[in-house]
Amino acid sequence: MAPVTIEAELLTKLTSNGGKVPIADAAGATVGYFVSPARLALLERAFEAQLDKEPTEEDIRRILADSRWHTTEEVFKLLEAE
Repeated sequence: MAPVTIEAELLTKLTSNGGKVPIADAAGATVGYFVSPARLALLERAFEAQLDKEPTEEDIRRILADSRWHTTEEVFKLLEAE
């Protein structure tokens, strides 16, 4: 996707708190988040580190013991609701 150019006033609003900023539609529903390049890099490194991590025996036991199971369709509906 091509970069979206924004006005200086909006850039100031988005970068004033240094963290993630919710982006909302006209109805007030959050449709995404703005994160600074530094925070994005941190999130990407953390995500990549998790991809390389093997689950422990304890992780597997905890997951299998959890009674909350959802079908793929239910998961998609839950994700759409966010």
